[in-house]
Amino acid sequence: YDEAASSNVNNLTTPHFLFKKGFALMQANDNEGAVKVFETIAAEYPEYADDIQVQLEKYISKAKNTK
Repeated sequence: YDEAASSNVNNLTTPHFLFKKGFALMQANDNEGAVKVFETIAAEYPEYADDIQVQLEKYISKAKNTK
């Protein structure tokens, strides 16, 4: 997902692939890494984050509270 997110940096596909990366990190039990990715999306891609705000908050909360 890193390669896809960085191959053509823009406000649509980059945060989309970062979101997929965050979800994959959660599946691999790297919750700290997932939180960083989700928070990066919120900070660097606010328009995208606004569209998926509920999902971002849900996954950030889940990753922070899962051990």
